[in-house]
Amino acid sequence: MLLSAIYEARSKIVHEGLGIMEKAILKIAGNVCPALHFVNFAEEIVRQILREYLSRLGQGKTVSEINRDLDTLIINSVAG
Repeated sequence: MLLSAIYEARSKIVHEGLGIMEKAILKIAGNVCPALHFVNFAEEIVRQILREYLSRLGQGKTVSEINRDLDTLIINSVAG
């Protein structure tokens, strides 16, 4: 749910020119966590994903393989 919210907020910022503190973005954030923590959560997720990419690239995996692996991890974590 958090990744979906981050993507939705990102889309509104990029495609509609909204700022991070505008009502529409805060509403999206508020659906998954306290709005004031949303940016911190989003930053931490981006850091974790970047660490995974760097680690797996260092192991010789391709970007396509990493994308597939991360998609599987995310789907499995959501499915429970």
